[in-house]
Amino acid sequence: MMQKMIEDRLTALEAEIEAIKQDHQRLTGGSELTGVSTGKRKVRNEEGPQEEGEEGETSLSVETGGGQEKIKFKKLEMPVFNGEDSEGWFYRAEHYFQMHLLNEREKLKIAVVSLEGRGLNWFRWAENRKRFRSWRELKERMYNRFRCRDFGTTYARFLAIKQEGTVSEYL
Repeated sequence: MMQKMIEDRLTALEAEIEAIKQDHQRLTGGSELTGVSTGKRKVRNEEGPQEEGEEGETSLSVETGGGQEKIKFKKLEMPVFNGEDSEGWFYRAEHYFQMHLLNEREKLKIAVVSLEGRGLNWFRWAENRKRFRSWRELKERMYNRFRCRDFGTTYARFLAIKQEGTVSEYL
């Protein structure tokens, strides 16, 4: 039953995203996507033609007033978090957010969509207890929950012991 609800929600989100894409293309009149404009800096994403089965490249144009700088990078998908390797996931997620120039609210929404398994189960439980207000708060609470399980245990302290002298000094 839960799986059906999730599938229905995902289908509704996909339909909404498709409608937004169509509205955006209708408003811009072409395939050029306008990214973020702030102050003197103008950012534009341009996607090249892509054949089925190929990874596309995205070109990011940044106008800083005097000139234009183009940065090319492959299309990236947000990594999925299933409750393992939280530090690696945080690292990849932060880079994803930087490349897509996302604000705190967008980061939070995208991070939630990329949760599955134990990560999603924990999020739903934690969200019911206290709502998440920002990506920073989600990251902090996730880190406290999913950091290395051996952190601070007797076993971890044992592994941290280092030999400081020679064996003959010990004997």
